[in-house]
Amino acid sequence: MNMEWTSYAPATGTRPVFTGNDQMLAITLADTCGFGSWERDFACPEADAVAIRVTSDARPELNNRVGAVVTMKRSDGYNLATWYLEPEIQPDGTLAFAITLPRRDAATLNLSLYFKWAAGTVRFRDVTITGTALSPQRTARIVTTRIMPPVPSSVEQNLETIRQMLDRIAASVENPDLVLFSECLTDRMDPRPVEERAEPLDGPTFQLLSQWSREHNCYTATSIHEQAPEGIYNTAYIVGRQGELVGRYRKCNLTWGESRNMGILPGHDYPAFQLDFAKVGMEICWDAWFCEASRALRLNGAELILLPIAGDGIVPHRDHVWPARALENGVYLVTSATYPSHDGLCCSRIYDPNGMKLAQVTANNTFTWADLVFPFEKPCRFLSVGDSDGDPRNLYIRERNVEAAGALQSF
Repeated sequence: MNMEWTSYAPATGTRPVFTGNDQMLAITLADTCGFGSWERDFACPEADAVAIRVTSDARPELNNRVGAVVTMKRSDGYNLATWYLEPEIQPDGTLAFAITLPRRDAATLNLSLYFKWAAGTVRFRDVTITGTALSPQRTARIVTTRIMPPVPSSVEQNLETIRQMLDRIAASVENPDLVLFSECLTDRMDPRPVEERAEPLDGPTFQLLSQWSREHNCYTATSIHEQAPEGIYNTAYIVGRQGELVGRYRKCNLTWGESRNMGILPGHDYPAFQLDFAKVGMEICWDAWFCEASRALRLNGAELILLPIAGDGIVPHRDHVWPARALENGVYLVTSATYPSHDGLCCSRIYDPNGMKLAQVTANNTFTWADLVFPFEKPCRFLSVGDSDGDPRNLYIRERNVEAAGALQSF
């Protein structure tokens, strides 16, 4: 077992220069063709969980070209799991890397501090590995709905339908944590022009959800046509357990009909909001066709994505891309729909971070729910890290070559 720091570089590429001691470990690369790492084995602390942290002088601009990887091993040398430490931007603008993991039955940890594919020098310091208590998992009961208003309908009729649905949920679901409604349900099938149907953020839809959320200690979420001073947005928001506005997202990817025919304005970012059980982001309908939206939410820390939609007409997209968005980002995905697809089936669904369907409702004016566990921890063997389990949520981000993604680097 290696209980001292040793340097490593592949046989190919530019040879790095390694310098340092136990207080500081440096890797210098002359060009973009090198890879170097400092590696060491540590005895695993006797505790339920292990907290690992290391600081560096690397800047965030290096992205995934610098970092730390830990492999947990049993006493017989069997590789249990390999994880990338999560980057943290420090007050001085440099990067630290940290993670807290269940110990499982690990006896040793192999820590690798790496720098690759960039010219310059990176220094690592302050490596700490400590035993700690295992954070309790958080369980949230998430309800999704499927409502198709009559044709024609009105804002007043739709609000009453939403009210009745909420009352049924309160009577049927024990201690729900969040209820999701579909895209712009309040004015769906109202024949008036959108400028007459739109409402302010704190309008009648918010007032209804706010009152119910407060009475039932439950988050609610939906999308509306928001009348703002500068124009109209397709806006999704989350109402808190005390009836407060938790967060607002304005649809970024607009259809031709929304932008040309209705004059809807686009949003410009993908925020994620900290709820008491998880960090949650929102997309709206057409957003789900663009992988960048879900990826941006994941990079902003989302563990759950709420997707209110009008409907997904393309059956393969509904059945394959929806679960792919959950899988490729390691997040739960909850959809709420109004219109059926080309096969006549309208689905509101709940997916786990492996893209597995947990719940589905198809009949009009109905709902379903599932209990989601945070954090979701189901590492996969041979995913990308060889003879070891790997965490998809972790690996899909840290092994992404962001420089090759061009404009997507901003995400």
